[in-house]
Amino acid sequence: FDGDFFPDVPPYLLLGILGKDTVTGTGPYTHSFALLTTGLPPSFTLSDYNGYEERQFAGMRVEQLDLKYSLDGALEYSAKLLGKKSATATTTTPTFGTVPPFLAWQCAVTIGGVSVPRVAGWDMTLQRKSEVLFAANNSQDPRDIFVGPLQVTGKMTAYFEDNTELTHFLSNDQPAVVITLTQDANTQMTITMSKCAFSKAAVNRSKDYVMLDMEFEAVHNPTDNGPCTVAVKNAVPSY
Repeated sequence: FDGDFFPDVPPYLLLGILGKDTVTGTGPYTHSFALLTTGLPPSFTLSDYNGYEERQFAGMRVEQLDLKYSLDGALEYSAKLLGKKSATATTTTPTFGTVPPFLAWQCAVTIGGVSVPRVAGWDMTLQRKSEVLFAANNSQDPRDIFVGPLQVTGKMTAYFEDNTELTHFLSNDQPAVVITLTQDANTQMTITMSKCAFSKAAVNRSKDYVMLDMEFEAVHNPTDNGPCTVAVKNAVPSY
């Protein structure tokens, strides 16, 4: 499933793929999502109304979360989950929040601690290889859904105004990349990749101006205790 990235509900997916949420503050709350290093991340129950009845899918684990930023809209996400077989359930009444999604103009990027106001687009994928674990448990349902190591990859496009971004690729210096989206003082999301390797860079002349297309991969590091961390400030006390 996919949609706009709202600051309140979609962070459940960050918990689902990273596994650990450390909460600070008394409202607004800051959720520091980081890689869980022991055991599996939490699973969810997904409810789906198909026009006839509602069905629930239990034991769902997040195997992929894609984030996409472009200059002409909101931050978007798409997610893939893997879980157990469905069962009918009582139809629920949906509730809707009032917080708007993160918008394009609310984004700021730093590379190597330096602000980069030239970024014209980026996307990133958090992915964990998943496998259904069947067992002799006298049930059609699997015992669990296993998720493997976390890999974080992405692409970034910047206006080619100097050699700063190209040099990160050519020198393979693997700088810290921090992406921050801010609605106001109480609503914010910060993606931190403390060690980010730019694996490809290509000059893009498809428009009247020149751009640089880059591919990157977040490298596991002791600062993030994994490839990345994501901090979300909002009014939600817990996930």
